[in-house]
Amino acid sequence: MYTLRLYFFTNFNIDFVKAAVNIGHANREINRKYLKALKTKKS
Repeated sequence: MYTLRLYFFTNFNIDFVKAAVNIGHANREINRKYLKALKTKKS
């Protein structure tokens, strides 16, 4: 029982980290596009 719970807990943590990394990548993409748009507006 304990090992099963530990297995689920670690899997959940791995999924959580993967999701956080994906969100971080998406935010960086959005920021890059936003900065590019700002630069093109200025010039």
